[in-house]
Amino acid sequence: MLDLSGHLLVAAADMEDPHFARTVVLLIRHSGEEGAMGLVLNRPLGVPLQEILADVSADVETPEEIGIGWGGPVQGPLVVLHTLDDLADLTILPGVCISTQRDRILELLRIDRRPYGFFLGYSGWGKQQLEGECQVGGWHIVEATPGLVFSDPYEMWPKACGQVSWGVLRQDPRIARLGDNDPSFN
Repeated sequence: MLDLSGHLLVAAADMEDPHFARTVVLLIRHSGEEGAMGLVLNRPLGVPLQEILADVSADVETPEEIGIGWGGPVQGPLVVLHTLDDLADLTILPGVCISTQRDRILELLRIDRRPYGFFLGYSGWGKQQLEGECQVGGWHIVEATPGLVFSDPYEMWPKACGQVSWGVLRQDPRIARLGDNDPSFN
């Protein structure tokens, strides 16, 4: 299997694992030999960021409306996805960066350049585990885009499922030709 870092995993409609049913996961790191790590993008925790960052820094104002998402069942540091390369610990794909370092997170809050998303926890798979789950149809793989990564978490899974459907349709040569020749076919 190819390196899927920077792609999205879209849970199949019949996914039974309650942790991952109807989820979209951004793969941060993927290696068949070492496993994979990602963030669930569409599970808001209902906890305001202010509660997590209370008393972190007096000169940083935390917007009230910013919430935190559940990144997965594995405990980890506070993670922020954002668009600023100069504050990135890692650029996952053009327009999508990740930071976990406290000073970078505080700077992101100071300058308040959105979009961004905050997450607690992450999702992890052991050696060849994700490949096995994909082979049995548990996950669909789609290209990640900043527009989808930073979209409304409540609309993300249906949008991502639409990307899966379009990807399947594009594999049919008859439909692919129709889409190429008809500009209204989007």
